[in-house]
Amino acid sequence: MIRRIRNSLTAKIFLLTVSLLLAVSMITYGSVSLFLPSTYRHILGEDLRDVSQELEENLKQYTSVEQTFNLLELFAANNQASVTLLDEQGEIVFPQTATENSGDVFYEFQGEVGQAGEENLVISVGDSFQQAALTENGPSAQETYFVQIGGKPYTLLVAGTMQSVSQTMEILRKILHTVLIVIGLVSLLCALGASLYLTRPILRLSRVSRKMAELDFDETCPQSRGDEVGVLGRSLNELSGNLKRALTGLEEANRKLRQDIDRERSFFAAVSHELKTPVTVLKGHLGGMCQNIGPYQNRDYYLERSYQVTKTMEKLVGEILAVSRMESGAWEARMERTDLAELARLQAAELTELLEEKEQEWEMNLPDHLNWEADGKMMEKVFRNLLSNAVAYSPRKARIRIFMRTEEENLLFWVENTGVHLSEEALERLFEPFYRVEGSRNRKLGGSGLGLYIVQKIVKTHGGDCRAENSRDGVRVWFCLRKKAGLPEKSLENHTKIT
Repeated sequence: MIRRIRNSLTAKIFLLTVSLLLAVSMITYGSVSLFLPSTYRHILGEDLRDVSQELEENLKQYTSVEQTFNLLELFAANNQASVTLLDEQGEIVFPQTATENSGDVFYEFQGEVGQAGEENLVISVGDSFQQAALTENGPSAQETYFVQIGGKPYTLLVAGTMQSVSQTMEILRKILHTVLIVIGLVSLLCALGASLYLTRPILRLSRVSRKMAELDFDETCPQSRGDEVGVLGRSLNELSGNLKRALTGLEEANRKLRQDIDRERSFFAAVSHELKTPVTVLKGHLGGMCQNIGPYQNRDYYLERSYQVTKTMEKLVGEILAVSRMESGAWEARMERTDLAELARLQAAELTELLEEKEQEWEMNLPDHLNWEADGKMMEKVFRNLLSNAVAYSPRKARIRIFMRTEEENLLFWVENTGVHLSEEALERLFEPFYRVEGSRNRKLGGSGLGLYIVQKIVKTHGGDCRAENSRDGVRVWFCLRKKAGLPEKSLENHTKIT
């Protein structure tokens, strides 16, 4: 039980509120019981002194003592006081009932005669003894005055009574148990309401924070309160939103990182596979020549073949290094004004010998000059890879079409090798590293499978896009460079659609 109370804020507030309410109620009740008699006695004395002085003045107006009886009775009734009038011999003149029943009367004044307010009067009437100041319900405050009525001296005794206060205190004592029950019930109800009101928003905050600890950010705190709890709730909501965005960003970064790792793993696996074949061939050639086995005795022939294999390996390694530099960001584009039309013509001219060997011909549609902000060395590699692929993978006597133009501040370039078509799967995978449509035939042609992958990387570095599609006569590979970086992709596709 104690452990549950320690772990429950609602129980703690409930018990604290009940204790405070009970303590305040009992202190209030005790204070009333303690200070009510003394306070009433003090107020009674002040009031009695005021009215008694007024009565003293009024008595001077009468000529006989009998005329004052009605006034004295009315005064006693209105002020809940006892009034006694004594003649100069000390006999009681008023009230008359006391005179008729009295025997020997003895008066004792302590203090100076003639000074009212501080005397202690003791009156003995007949065989009964009354000490007015000490009876339980008798007078608690008295005043003594010496008055003249009809030329005769009289002593006026006025005493107030505590009977009403005594009755009140008796009632309070009798209803004490009822008061305690009512105070207990009210305290319990008030404590329950206060504990629920105070702890409900805190429990809500606790639930939201627990959800946050479990990385669940869907539940939020209400923001209608303007007090400190409301400020805490809004801060908690803001913290939840920031954490959610941060974790979402981390998840996205981790996803991209996993993709990059998988891509790098696949890339290096492909590199290992690509290098394994020429290394194996080169090892076989050199081993056969060293042992002078069979046909490998013709060393000049196999040395030439080994040399070609090393050139293939060198080209592959160079392209792998280029890809690695682009992937790591070490190869940054140096933008400058470059004539891309002239650059494309120069790369086409370098392939003239290979073109004549396969009895192919160019069909060029290039402007005389087309200046563009680009990295000349990178774009040179783009044109060389695209044109060499077109020549290598086109059949003999094919026409290879080259096209370049600007359209709505975008640069379009495409090269089409006729006489061959590719499947949709091949078109989608054409820009993947080391992908070949027909692996054995492409190796024979000397391709590494990285040419179009490098083209795509360079074009994207320039803020463009690169695609491949089947045309009516063959396969067309094109790219688009955007002068406006904010041009949307959909608009780009509309501008680069080639018919």
